[in-house]
Amino acid sequence: MELDWSTFLLEIVNFLVLVWILKHFLYKPVINIIAQRREHIQKKEDAATALQAEAESLKNQYQTRLTKWEGEKKALHKALHKEIETERKQLMEQLSKSLEEEKKKSHILIERKAKEELINNEKAALQQGALFCSRMLSRLAGPELENAIVQITLEELDKLSVEQQQLLQTACSKETAPISISSAYHLSAANREHIEKVLHKIVGQKIRFVYKQESTLISGLRIRIGSWYLGANLKDELKYFSESGHVLD
Repeated sequence: MELDWSTFLLEIVNFLVLVWILKHFLYKPVINIIAQRREHIQKKEDAATALQAEAESLKNQYQTRLTKWEGEKKALHKALHKEIETERKQLMEQLSKSLEEEKKKSHILIERKAKEELINNEKAALQQGALFCSRMLSRLAGPELENAIVQITLEELDKLSVEQQQLLQTACSKETAPISISSAYHLSAANREHIEKVLHKIVGQKIRFVYKQESTLISGLRIRIGSWYLGANLKDELKYFSESGHVLD
């Protein structure tokens, strides 16, 4: 078989033309498309890388915030526990103080009640004692006992201090009324004279005397000089004895 060089050359020319056509009309567009696809893919990879970096940053931020929140939560829990403990201690102290005050108040009330009962009992005892003494002394009272009381009274008047005598002198000088002398029994002339002599000596001026008889005095004297009362009788003494319960501690 002989080689046809003309045909061979034409085939070569056809091949070269085909290669040129493929290169200019097919290869370049494909290359451009591939380049575009690569660029597109690269952009997506870059975007994905950026998203991944952003996600990693957000993850780190979240982790940091979570760690910070855990710390804050522990601190808040600790502070709350401390505050609750402080409040509990304060409430316990207030409760203890309140209970102590109530205990003191209760103790004071108990003491006061016991004191009042004791005072009432003492008062009742004094009143009963005074009543008993009054009954006994009423049976023993008489001119002899009154005469003895008069003598004791006059002796006590002689022993008055200068200040006491001045008070009686002042009271007597301010009053124009006579000195009133009451007795349970009729006073003898000797007793009246003795009483007037002692009182004249005390007040140091001329005065008048008025005598009264009051059987309720049981026995003894009651002398009134102006606004002053000198009680030297069993009634006043028993009254003072029974009423002394009011000032007992």
